[in-house]
Amino acid sequence: MNTEAMKSILEKIISSPEFSAAIGAMPETAKIEKRYFTVPEAEKYAGLKRWTLWRFSWRGKLPIIKLDKARSGKILYDKADIDKLLKSLKSNCKS
Repeated sequence: MNTEAMKSILEKIISSPEFSAAIGAMPETAKIEKRYFTVPEAEKYAGLKRWTLWRFSWRGKLPIIKLDKARSGKILYDKADIDKLLKSLKSNCKS
């Protein structure tokens, strides 16, 4: 069987509804979970605006991972740090 024939067969399998259903039915442990978020992803995950995240980072409450020393360098947030911050902000209000 040549390479083109194999590619064709694989494309048919991957594009089939059965394949999509099988992938969707995979257990959660088999799916890869993201650990680090870009700024837009962190905003969406935490439900906070980028400037709010930045203020927490500037105050030392939310560590950042800066991939480049330049001012416009890419910033990542660790999911565990975001969870820890949100947990620390949780309060029990009595009404």
